[in-house]
Amino acid sequence: MGILGQTIEEIGGQLTGETETRDYIFNDSRALRKGKFIGLPLDEDYEADKTEDRVDNWLERIRPELKNRGGLPSRTEEGRRQVMSMTKSVH
Repeated sequence: MGILGQTIEEIGGQLTGETETRDYIFNDSRALRKGKFIGLPLDEDYEADKTEDRVDNWLERIRPELKNRGGLPSRTEEGRRQVMSMTKSVH
């Protein structure tokens, strides 16, 4: 996630959707900026049971940021399906 974020910034992209680290167990991450993750980290190997709630909460947090950009579906269920399908394709 950190490498992808760096690449996005290098080509002029803008990152959105930072996530607090308090609910995660980790040693270090390239995805940390100013004490937060640059996006939504999901761990399908060790914390798959938390993924759906994390995705729902993240979508609700970033929806106001992206509303005017047309970047997210208006309903949480559609957004969850999109994020979950991306997660499964990456995993």
